[in-house]
Amino acid sequence: MIPPHAAAHRVEQTWTADRDYLLLAMFPHMHLRGKSFRYAAEYPDGTAEILLDIPGYDFNWQHRYELAEPKRLPAGTVIRCTAVFDNSTGNPANPDPAATVRTGLQSTDEMFNGYFDITPADQDMWAERAAAGSGPVPSSR
Repeated sequence: MIPPHAAAHRVEQTWTADRDYLLLAMFPHMHLRGKSFRYAAEYPDGTAEILLDIPGYDFNWQHRYELAEPKRLPAGTVIRCTAVFDNSTGNPANPDPAATVRTGLQSTDEMFNGYFDITPADQDMWAERAAAGSGPVPSSR
């Protein structure tokens, strides 16, 4: 729930890797009051890094961000998604700064979805496909 006239309403959600994964892509999704979105990784060794930072989120320019190279996420890594919403008159896209905004499917509602694509780090899908008899394994993999 985003209160009326809130210029910087912050929300956060985490996910913890239960095994080693490879991060392939990220896709943040918000609606008209979305202001910023950040993905950060907190590794089991105590280090942390920002994976994706969108300081000026724009509902009209939503994008899936594919990594040039997969990023290893060791078991125990925490992915932290943090978003800020602007429900003030300072947001020109805001249809009603006086509204209490809740989650919903309409653009005038809000969403906070930190999608990301992962695959198990030790999984050889080509070998599994060949073993299942699902077809030949490409010669250049």
